[in-house]
Amino acid sequence: ATAQAAGRLSFLHFDAKYKAGNLKDIFGDWLKKDDHAESDGSADEQRLYRQVDLLKMHTYNDAIRSTAGSYVLYPGTDDNPQPMRRYHEILPGVGAFVLKPGSGGGTRVLRTFLGDVLKNQSDRFTQYRYISDSVSTIVQERPSSAFSDLTVAQPQGQCVMLWLRARDAADFREKGFAYCHAVYADDAERELQLQISTAIGSEFIPYGGRGAKETLGWRAKVTGVSFLTRQRLTEWIEARGHDRVPTSEKATHYLLFEFDEVGSMEVIPVPRAVLPKKSGSQYMALTCRWAELMAGDEES
Repeated sequence: ATAQAAGRLSFLHFDAKYKAGNLKDIFGDWLKKDDHAESDGSADEQRLYRQVDLLKMHTYNDAIRSTAGSYVLYPGTDDNPQPMRRYHEILPGVGAFVLKPGSGGGTRVLRTFLGDVLKNQSDRFTQYRYISDSVSTIVQERPSSAFSDLTVAQPQGQCVMLWLRARDAADFREKGFAYCHAVYADDAERELQLQISTAIGSEFIPYGGRGAKETLGWRAKVTGVSFLTRQRLTEWIEARGHDRVPTSEKATHYLLFEFDEVGSMEVIPVPRAVLPKKSGSQYMALTCRWAELMAGDEES
């Protein structure tokens, strides 16, 4: 069975497992446990076989491309089984449905299930759609490499860049946070324009230097961004036992960046096309894409 939404095709697999309910009904009492038989026909043994069948459904989901769900069809007695959901929605998932010849109950349940699947597939705002879109975007793009040892898995992934002095960057790297001025006291009458955005997987990349600016040789995963008054920022830092608090009274508000999973990267020049993305002073943070950062300057 297939379900299609917005040009994307997903597959459902139904595997018929019509085993005997009790082997003694077929072979009689001569079937003993010590006869090297596959089963003694007990209820516990039959449940074991169904667990094995469901494990096979997981294999279908993992091994067959574009599979959204795999389900067992069996001649059981429960006419209203519940498919097992991997998350909160009906897809992706595995499960089992009763489907017996001459019984209409299982058919009605299966028809209702297929209707719910089609509704899920036509909804562009489900978790399953988000998973599918994310996987498709990530997998279809080739990793980009513009420099000797810098490979990026998501060229369209976001980078949050912040100008730091080299001595400050080392301290921030160790502590797992950094901040910058956002609003100065004499800018109270000016309109504030913050063009900072973050998403799952965004990376924090510090840069510095005069003139030809360049990255400082490390990057980290962004875990949080906050817009705080100087007092709130001071309280946040002190509550974590750090002594590095803002002392300048010229700034009334700050941007606070939290990060972890710090790793090294090659030092690369920041393209001139990226720098205008910041608003305000050179110390303001900016957001760009990895592809923009790795593009470099055309004339270089």
